[in-house]
Amino acid sequence: MLFPNGFPYTEPDDRMSHKAAGMLLKPSASRDRLTQGIFITDDARYRQGIVEQAFEQAAIVAPVEKTLRSARRSGVISARNRLAQAREALEKGLITEEELKALETMRMLRRRVIAVDSFEDYGKQHLLQSAPITSNHVA
Repeated sequence: MLFPNGFPYTEPDDRMSHKAAGMLLKPSASRDRLTQGIFITDDARYRQGIVEQAFEQAAIVAPVEKTLRSARRSGVISARNRLAQAREALEKGLITEEELKALETMRMLRRRVIAVDSFEDYGKQHLLQSAPITSNHVA
């Protein structure tokens, strides 16, 4: 009775989902509208700042990574490690020195973003000792 012609909602297909995700995976007006009012910084003192730097750097190196993938698939370069591929591509003139530096920066930022479980104070027992518990109970 409520929906005589069927349920009016259909999920977007994979192509449309991929297109929407692509709009949000690079700096754009769409992303700015969605993140309006949210704390976003590129200050590396904040975890969000490191993520934001990596996000921006990913957009910069995307074409370089595409070049490396194409060169690897076609057999122009043979290295397996991304950084080794970049160095080999530089030697063959496929990428520039600046693009290599951009990839190295991306690698460093990626590691910093992933290193969420690094415990700088691990093993420093004086920091692990708890303060004495005091009771404020009234009898």
